[in-house]
Amino acid sequence: MMRRGLLVIGCVGVLGVVGCSSQSSGTPQAVSTSPPGAAVSTSTTTASATPSPSGPGLDQVGGEAYAPLALTVQDVPAGYTALKGTAEQAEEQAQSGVQNSTVTPPGCGTVSPISPNSAKGGLLAAFGKAATQEAIAEFLAPAAAVSLPDLKATALRCASLSLSAPQKGVQLTGRIEVIDVPHVAADQTLGLRTTTITTVAGSPPVTVVQTNYIAETKATLVSLNAKGGPSGAPLDPATSAAAFTTAVQKANANR
Repeated sequence: MMRRGLLVIGCVGVLGVVGCSSQSSGTPQAVSTSPPGAAVSTSTTTASATPSPSGPGLDQVGGEAYAPLALTVQDVPAGYTALKGTAEQAEEQAQSGVQNSTVTPPGCGTVSPISPNSAKGGLLAAFGKAATQEAIAEFLAPAAAVSLPDLKATALRCASLSLSAPQKGVQLTGRIEVIDVPHVAADQTLGLRTTTITTVAGSPPVTVVQTNYIAETKATLVSLNAKGGPSGAPLDPATSAAAFTTAVQKANANR
């Protein structure tokens, strides 16, 4: 079960677009094609399935200043387990995922707030629900490290995309939409919804929907990514909105 939890979080779309493949066992498998800030990818976070009963769900290397702001297991619905990993690990995995792959349009392999620049000083807190293969991931970083107007422009340019990695047997198609964001007290906000359909080595295609709510408030970037299960349905909208609202409230109260 713990290994399953690892795979679930391995498909979290903290980075933007993430697709999961499925083995014959039916367990989603993170594919080495993930994007760090953008759109076409299949894995985002290498998370250790070790529960973290208190504190953020991931290691705080490089983002210790954001620990008081981060979501904890008490802030997400029952059934979610906090998992370990770092923003830099997620970003590196996303970058390596699109290597040796053909992404169309060019430059759409990564559409997300997590980038080499923002990951170094950021903190990632992730939570997975093994029973439904759903996940919630929060990323906190200096607001100056990410330009929301630029990220929106990239999302619009990459609204329809594809990734091909023949050597890995991976074919992925994706769609990115700019969506409304729940009302929060913030300087800027951006909402993205990514839908990916991934086929790996002849296995049945797997559809994954991820919702990414992003806010800049008090010089802090708050990104909340909610990944639905392999059925192709998004995570419950009320759950996603509540997690994002709580994340922004905590950021405002502790800065």
